[in-house]
Amino acid sequence: MICVFFLIMKRIEFVSDRLVEQIIEGRKTASVVHLDAVDVDEDEYNHALVVGHHYEVYDGMREPRCVIRVTGMELCRWDTIPERLWKGETNENADEFRADHLDYFNTPEDDFEFIAYYFHLILDSVEDPPPPKATTGPPIPSKKPPKQRKKPQKQPETAITSHHSQAGEWSPERGWNPTLSEAKPALTPFLCAF
Repeated sequence: MICVFFLIMKRIEFVSDRLVEQIIEGRKTASVVHLDAVDVDEDEYNHALVVGHHYEVYDGMREPRCVIRVTGMELCRWDTIPERLWKGETNENADEFRADHLDYFNTPEDDFEFIAYYFHLILDSVEDPPPPKATTGPPIPSKKPPKQRKKPQKQPETAITSHHSQAGEWSPERGWNPTLSEAKPALTPFLCAF
């Protein structure tokens, strides 16, 4: 049996394509955000951060590149950078982390606080999967003679029929609903076979 399910995903855009590449390579597992921006949807490409949620990561051209899952957050101070943070940011030590983030945080004082968030790479590339086939495979041969099918009766002209599917659904008549890519937040299809 083939099933299709949809994972409603938020979005996040990083300031540098180099950072996105580090995520895809599996080296970058942490990032930071200003304390007052953690629970704010900045725009359609930067949603509020929530532990446990999945985020489609966008590059500088606003192209989806990978999927991450936020696994934790912590309140940090500029004068005491945790080792897990500077390592997750691909830095060699806390001083290198501070040097890399000096402009981002606008030359902060020692008591400056910010949020560190940690994540795991879930998918290292984001592509539109091919739509599933309307059938699940070839029919299984049967020793019974085929049943005679009744001819479908034509519906009266006054009957109303609908071939519309909901956003992100598959229907044999229409295939993928074209509004799938326009849905906000992103609906990402995942295929599984049993």
